[in-house]
Amino acid sequence: MRPRWLPGLFAGLLLSLPTAAPAAAPETVSGDGWRLQVPAEWTLQRGLLGADLIARPPRADTQGWAQDQLVLTREAYDPRRSCLDGFTMRKLRDMSHLATQFQVVEEQPLELGGAVATLLELRYQEGPRELQAYLMIMATETHMVVLSLASSPARFEFQRSLFRGIAESLRPGAAPQP
Repeated sequence: MRPRWLPGLFAGLLLSLPTAAPAAAPETVSGDGWRLQVPAEWTLQRGLLGADLIARPPRADTQGWAQDQLVLTREAYDPRRSCLDGFTMRKLRDMSHLATQFQVVEEQPLELGGAVATLLELRYQEGPRELQAYLMIMATETHMVVLSLASSPARFEFQRSLFRGIAESLRPGAAPQP
């Protein structure tokens, strides 16, 4: 026979468990030839280290802030020299030279707002850090847009649907008017 106070104890424990705060609506961010949706609470930095955009979760999310990172860059597109597949192979070769245990886990062709793209899931090691990432490469008329969302493997699995949603929100956008 179980004590009468046991169900009350379980109910109290369930009520005292922390619940995740509802995520804020995504914010649309744009740059020269691209637009993207990121969580509104993320910190955005533009033009840092040659990147069009670097974004991270808020510092209050200490585990995520130390690990999750979005980097978006652009490179001029010359259709006489490269296609999406050729550019993707070159990008993977360059990344694999900087990492160890480099592995392409999955590759998926996509169309994003009329632009062709490739979404790759990668797993690799940079120094002592093991990382898992989505790498989205989108070909626009003038640029190759490269989006990377990386974190530790455990954190990546925790954030997988969020990261995938961010990657799949990438679209070509109008260039800013002079």
